[in-house]
Amino acid sequence: MNLRATLGLLAVVLCASAVAQDGAVEKYRLALGGEFEFHQTDHWIIAYSSKKEHAEQVGDALEKLYKVFVATFEEVGLELNTDHEPLEVVLYKDRKAYDDHQSKRVRPQSIPSDGAYSPGSNRIVMIVPGSQRISSLINLAVHEGTHQLAFNLGVQNRRESYPPWLGEGLASAFETRDLDAEFGPLSSIRNPRWRNMALRAETGRTMPLAELIVLRRPNMEPEAEQARDTMVDNSAIYNQGASVVTFMLREYPEQFVQYLRALEDLPRFRDPTSTWQEAFKKSFGDVEDFEKQWKEWLTKQDSHR
Repeated sequence: MNLRATLGLLAVVLCASAVAQDGAVEKYRLALGGEFEFHQTDHWIIAYSSKKEHAEQVGDALEKLYKVFVATFEEVGLELNTDHEPLEVVLYKDRKAYDDHQSKRVRPQSIPSDGAYSPGSNRIVMIVPGSQRISSLINLAVHEGTHQLAFNLGVQNRRESYPPWLGEGLASAFETRDLDAEFGPLSSIRNPRWRNMALRAETGRTMPLAELIVLRRPNMEPEAEQARDTMVDNSAIYNQGASVVTFMLREYPEQFVQYLRALEDLPRFRDPTSTWQEAFKKSFGDVEDFEKQWKEWLTKQDSHR
């Protein structure tokens, strides 16, 4: 094929790609049914009612995350599915903009914080943090983006049910507020979510692993005692979960992949807590022995500060 023919073919391919992207944006616009601008990156379409710079910052964070996420699981040995449609994000300028848009929908939804990923819609919804700090927006985008990538690249399955600590621990293990710094569970920089976990483990202030692996997501209750319990459970799910996931990915990558697949093979319509426990033991063996190894690993990480 001569140069002219090659350039002609490239032009056709690029034109087809542009048409496909335009079609994806229009489809997304119709699905949202609101007044949004759109920002496209290599792997995402971001609908936004906030400032354009916010959408660009979210896009930059997500694309940096994509590279780190793929590199992490390639090193772990998990084959990912990187052939997927553009992923979707909705970015609202504030809580009022979110509430106004949701009030027009047939089934309005609420989110308890500034961001959430829904496996049902396969979409991230974000509200620009009240402080409007770039670091807070980046951290939020990376956390929710990790959820979305896990369910779209083959780490998790959208049709399955997973213990909360696993999904939130994984998302928390990738968190960062600085895109110029190294981040991710295999990075040399310790994640803020678990930097004090060694001290907590030594003083008995971590949740027993046998409880964490079967813990359901807590309900928010107004009573003070239940609110304290919720705070403890959430700390375990996010902070302790991040350190356990990091330990698994670094020290037991093959077993981690086996664990993910074991969770997918569990029978449905059963109490998940017993099956979650079975899947863990099948992949990692005795829970108490594993917890001992995790705590020893934590101590070594703490000594390398």
